[in-house]
Amino acid sequence: MNKKSHLLILLILGLILVSAFTIVAILVNQEKTVSFDDPIMSAVYQWESPMMTLLMEFISFVGSAPVVIMLLLTAMFIFYFVLRERAAAIILFVVVAGSHTLNQLLKSVFERARPDLHRLVDEGGYSFPSGHAMAAVSLYATLTILLWQHIPTRFGKIALLIFSTTMILLMGLSRIYLGVHYPSDVAGGYIASASWLVMTIFVYRIFQKK
Repeated sequence: MNKKSHLLILLILGLILVSAFTIVAILVNQEKTVSFDDPIMSAVYQWESPMMTLLMEFISFVGSAPVVIMLLLTAMFIFYFVLRERAAAIILFVVVAGSHTLNQLLKSVFERARPDLHRLVDEGGYSFPSGHAMAAVSLYATLTILLWQHIPTRFGKIALLIFSTTMILLMGLSRIYLGVHYPSDVAGGYIASASWLVMTIFVYRIFQKK
């Protein structure tokens, strides 16, 4: 695949993701996500148990700002000083920091109140889109892309993909289980962060080509 085809695919994918987020945002703003949110929330709430709550609290903690920052700095150090991939370190920082900034901006625009029917933990701020979901995609998906070429075996690549996908899905699930997000918050967070990731890589490829 030549560079022009790669850029075109990234652009099309980015536009698809932005369009998908726009649709979700409109539905959320018009309060038309009930038929999507309620069945998922009802099903997830039935899993409640002391052990499950501890697990979900731990997963949610892994997605908190202090832990994400620690993982980000560690990964940047490895890329910059160990793998000598300075561009990768910069891309990772731009994606994760930009995703956080975008999340705060979107929350202030939509100002969606958090669900209050099954709250297991206290959480302030607005609900849409989920910050944990956006952080998970921006961190784990970007790490998967950047580390892919450094893993020599097919088994290692599959393991990396499974680990990243699992962490992203569990992060969103934990926020629904703990009662601090609607499923549409999580879906919106996934799509918004994926959009930012794709567009960041698109811009980087343009500068790289020049």
